[in-house]
This record gives sequence, C-alpha cells and structure tokens, in this order.
Amino acid sequence: AWNLEEGLEKYRLPGHKARITTVAISHDDVFAASGGLDKIIRVWNIPMKSFAFQLEGHAQEVSCLSFSPTGQFLASGSADRVVRLWDMETKSLHITCREHTEEVTSLSWFHDGRRLISGGGDGQVNIWHMDESHHHWSLRMRSVRDSLRRGDLRVAIQLNWRAKFLPL
Repeated sequence: AWNLEEGLEKYRLPGHKARITTVAISHDDVFAASGGLDKIIRVWNIPMKSFAFQLEGHAQEVSCLSFSPTGQFLASGSADRVVRLWDMETKSLHITCREHTEEVTSLSWFHDGRRLISGGGDGQVNIWHMDESHHHWSLRMRSVRDSLRRGDLRVAIQLNWRAKFLPL
C-alpha cells in the first residue's frame, strides 16, 4: 500500500506465489482481494494490514474480481470461463456461473447489489440475478459488431433499446 501524498510505500501484503493479475477493494474499504496466475484469491484486512483468508476453486488464473456494494459477496472471473460468487461471511463458494465460452475478463455489480454483469473473451455480456441464483440475460457483442459492419443499424438500436428497458 502506498501513501500517495508522500509517494512512499507504507506496507506490503505478500503471499501470492505467481503474478497478480487483478485486485479489488470492498466498498467500505475494509477488505482488499487479489488474484492471479496461482489460481488463488487472497483476501486482506486493510485496517489490520493483515491476511484474512484465501479462496480456492478456479482451475486457471483469476482474471477479475469485484466486491458487491453490500460487501456480502466477492465475484471472481477466470480463464477457466467460470464466474464464482463467494460469500464473504462464510468464506465459501455461494454460486458458480457457467455461460462464457472463453476467459471471463470483466465483472461489475449493479448498484442494488442483486445483479452482476460479466464480460468475456467470447464477446458475450451476461447478467446474473443473485436473488434467483441464475443466469438472467445475455448479449453477444460480436453479433452487434457484425450487424454494424453490414450496415444494419436497426439491429444495434433494437438491442440497445431492449438492454436498457429489459426487466431485470
């Protein structure tokens, strides 16, 4: 961790045995999570400047992490094409989401904390509804790009309209 005003390193949080590829901070600034090539997610208690626990389950490198707005869940995406949802209280796997056909590259929560959106190398965007514990909706970005190349703007506009007003 760095003090940006002084430009000095304050402390280190060691532990990974391979390159770190992603980090995330909880919204209350209590936890930091890191993931990488060792397939492990390490969770740190920031105020205590200490290791809290680790989460294991991905078969390949952890490529993205995102804390839910409530801090109840930590979502992780991986090169194994799986989104995993971890319960921060029980420190255990809550849900496994399998819809991507290539690496999961991006995760972000809706502000209500009940829906998660994931993006992957397959050009697909998936929305997951946590209350119902299932995949809710997908948009394959490559099909939009292909439609634009063909000059069919109606498809892109229709997809954009449906995405905006789809009841989630």
